[in-house]
Amino acid sequence: MFLASGVSGTGEVVLKEKEEGSFELEISDPKIFGTVLQDIKITTQSTKTADSLYGSYSVEIQDNVNGRINNAGDYELEMDSMHVAIAMDQLDFITNENSLKLQNKFNISYRDGAVRTDSLELVSPNGAFLSLAVPYADSVNQQIWFVGENFNFGILQEIILGERYIDGILFGRANISKTKNTLSGSGNLELQSIEYEGVQADVFSLSFNAKDKRIQSELSLIWEQEKVISGSLDVPLDLSDPEKLSDEFYTQSVKGSLIIQPTPISRFKSALEKFEITGTEGIISFDGTLSGTAGTPNFEGSLNIDDPVLSNVSLDSVFADFKYSQEQENIIINTEVLAARQKAADIDIDFPFSYNFKTFELNTVDESKPVSVEVRTRDFNLAVFNDFVNKEFTRNLKGVLNGELSLKGTEDEITATGYFDLTKSSFESPIAGIKVDGIKSRIEFSKDKVTLKQLSANSGKGGFNANGTINLDGLYPTTLDIQAKANQFKLANTDEYNLVIDLDSRLSGPITTPKATGRFAVKNGFIVLEEFGDKTVEDVTLEGEEEVINISYYDSLAIEMEFAIERNFYVRGGGYLDMEIEIAGELDAQKKTNGELSLFGSLRGTSGYVRPLGKRFELEEAEVVFSGPPESPDLNIKSAYVPISRKGEQEVTVYYIITGTIPNEEYEFESEPTMELQDIYCYTLFNKPCAAMQSWQNALVQGGGSSPTDLLAGVLLDEVEALATRELGIDVVQIDNTRVGNETGTSIKTGWYLNERTFFAIVNEITSSDPKTLFILEYALSKTWDLIITEGEDSNRRGIDFRYQYDY
Repeated sequence: MFLASGVSGTGEVVLKEKEEGSFELEISDPKIFGTVLQDIKITTQSTKTADSLYGSYSVEIQDNVNGRINNAGDYELEMDSMHVAIAMDQLDFITNENSLKLQNKFNISYRDGAVRTDSLELVSPNGAFLSLAVPYADSVNQQIWFVGENFNFGILQEIILGERYIDGILFGRANISKTKNTLSGSGNLELQSIEYEGVQADVFSLSFNAKDKRIQSELSLIWEQEKVISGSLDVPLDLSDPEKLSDEFYTQSVKGSLIIQPTPISRFKSALEKFEITGTEGIISFDGTLSGTAGTPNFEGSLNIDDPVLSNVSLDSVFADFKYSQEQENIIINTEVLAARQKAADIDIDFPFSYNFKTFELNTVDESKPVSVEVRTRDFNLAVFNDFVNKEFTRNLKGVLNGELSLKGTEDEITATGYFDLTKSSFESPIAGIKVDGIKSRIEFSKDKVTLKQLSANSGKGGFNANGTINLDGLYPTTLDIQAKANQFKLANTDEYNLVIDLDSRLSGPITTPKATGRFAVKNGFIVLEEFGDKTVEDVTLEGEEEVINISYYDSLAIEMEFAIERNFYVRGGGYLDMEIEIAGELDAQKKTNGELSLFGSLRGTSGYVRPLGKRFELEEAEVVFSGPPESPDLNIKSAYVPISRKGEQEVTVYYIITGTIPNEEYEFESEPTMELQDIYCYTLFNKPCAAMQSWQNALVQGGGSSPTDLLAGVLLDEVEALATRELGIDVVQIDNTRVGNETGTSIKTGWYLNERTFFAIVNEITSSDPKTLFILEYALSKTWDLIITEGEDSNRRGIDFRYQYDY
């Protein structure tokens, strides 16, 4: 997707025997697929004949701080053959500290679906150069070669993207030739003075050699003059369809390795902080190998962390190794965590597993193969996970886990024994604004089921409890029956919503299609509807853009539950419409497997107010009726305001009524006795009809629209302007209502005369989508000419203007 904050341009066409034209386009702050680029300016001069289009062009990508890219040349397009030729005369990358400039003319040609170039040569005053060529490239065959020396590729990122994401100096050469079934080439590349996310390294090197349908490669990373990471790969390479390759290919040997020497994790500190990992330290090392054949490869490796500190929890060591054997069709994993000189956790797994490297799919493994899983924990501190959980949902996780689990047998005949006890556990949920503590749990494992003996937790003044069973067929769960209850449990406590609930529910049935039943009751709380009363922006799917389909466990869930709001629950308005309505009622929640959730019933308003036009309208009646999708209930809300009446005058009641469905609400005013809309507004704001206000006829004449609302707006704005100039000591107050399509807004201009020639004003433009503030300084150069300086948040209106006024 392409976005830009502004696009402007000019064009000119001259019709002669040959059509001639010029075009200029400026794009401000372009964004392509989320990546913000610098400003772009494109200029062309074109001549069109019956069978061709040719001319010159220039492209400038400029950042006033970091530098610019200048590209210019000639182009030609042959209409019949669709042959495109570009001859670049200029390609300059210029920063404040360095530059790269095109040494010779660079030609690009596209004909018959193929691209050809000669050599692109970029040279820097400090001796750096880059040479690149694509002798031939189409959809099947490609040839490319590259040579670089002292080339700082951070320059390109700095100019185009505004910052350097990966910085370094590139040396080396490479050439690649690809056909439909083969890849050949060689290269030696070296990146020096590397920096990524604040992590620095000396040298990263990569070499490769592809020939005779094999590829060999080596890599290394040098840190403080020591080789910290090294790797190698030697495997067969054939780009043909994997299923059509001969058996001989899959019998060829494969070899590889990846070694990380003992390295302090603190070296990656700045990069880890980007992921909010701030309390993890230690000495990490890894040794992994690849062996076997292309058809039956074997992988094994070991990971060690010595003197680890995980999420600010000190441990003795963390060790893990793995081994995958294609021939044995199994994977073995061993993990061990030592704390206080004893095992805090260890896991031993021997599990049947096989992957088909011809089809890149999982193989079906013999169900009679043995399965062995042993898991043991002893006073394991859950706080070690704090650096690695999603901190939007979970912070300050605490708890102690003890237990053991043993799985022995085969996939269809497995025996499970063991238990897990969780004690002294708690966590904070920032997104919900709550702390859940007093968490206790015990899970027991047996041959044919998993039993949740206890799960309890506290939040606020209340608690939650659950228990139940999950039945097993070998390793696979079949049915479940879990009961959950809560009493006065605080489910949420933020500025936007607050919920205290009771719960009495049951989740039962087949594991693939469970059913939830019971009652969910909101005891008290509130919810703030930020956008209620504002316009709604409809979701838009671009043509050709596919919607993402999410399939989750929720889809297979069926629901038959009662949903109740008992008392002291308030619906409040956020920014657009101030309101507070206490609601209560009961709803039936129903959902079939793979169906949509529906709600049936109604919620009634028991008390509250709505505050349109700054006046408090007391609630008379309110009902929200659900008869299907929960997001679109029917609304009927009626509130009343009684203006102060003078002695002898008839009492007036103004009603504010909200009807329709969310998000298509409708708002209207009514009155008793019945009045025109402008009189309803005047009574609401000033306790008198429009006819009793000063100069109302003039205001009506000045109104910008013909509807009653537009006419009334003129009345109200004149009245407010008069009040402001009288009471606030402001020389000028000007209030204008604007309407463009469905967008409405208000512009409030307050100003002061600093002297006879100088006037200063502040303009606040208030809209529901993008409010702005502008500052205006006007100076009278003469009786007819004014100098106007504008500054503020609207970049399209900042600048210096001259105004000519002549009265006649």
